[in-house]
Amino acid sequence: MNSSNAASHARLWLRWLWANSFGFTLAWGVHSPLAHGFTGDHGDDLTRAQVLAHTIGVSVAGAIIALFQRRVFRRLAPVNYRSVWMTSLVMPMMFWIGYYAAGIPFDLLLAFATIGCIGGFALKPYLPRGNLWLLANTLGFCVGLGVTAAATYPIADRLLGAFGGGLAGHTCAFLYIGAVGGTASGALSGLALSALSKQSRQQGGVTR
Repeated sequence: MNSSNAASHARLWLRWLWANSFGFTLAWGVHSPLAHGFTGDHGDDLTRAQVLAHTIGVSVAGAIIALFQRRVFRRLAPVNYRSVWMTSLVMPMMFWIGYYAAGIPFDLLLAFATIGCIGGFALKPYLPRGNLWLLANTLGFCVGLGVTAAATYPIADRLLGAFGGGLAGHTCAFLYIGAVGGTASGALSGLALSALSKQSRQQGGVTR
């Protein structure tokens, strides 16, 4: 029985890892053409069209990530689509707060924190230690961004200059950011999800 439970929670961790790895990679890959495909490259000061394009790109990226996460949540609890549209709405706002208040990489820091926080709230009512899950998931995604930054900044210029730069380079860079960020964040927060779902099962919760 114990080995069966261990295998079940290992599968949950792997599902969560895969959902975030693939979801982040797809999301940020889609973000690039939406944010830069029509309005081009930019400096620190963005035009209204560029702000709108980035807002749409971040919003769509947030929805994609939340949809992939919901597929895992649905194995544990009857989670609705609220986390999807909440992420889609709130993530662009936090992205711009980070960008205009402190600049790069705080725009992505708040974006990652938003994903972790809303995902935490989505499952919080269904876990016996829901507040701990909320905190662990939020911190997991923030630390995941730290890992991403450490893995990205040394080669950022190469990534942005790939395939001649421009949209192709930006897409290459953000596919890399998505893959590393999703994998790191999913691996870290997945440890909390697996452990807390185990407690829920032991206490007669809804996990399976």
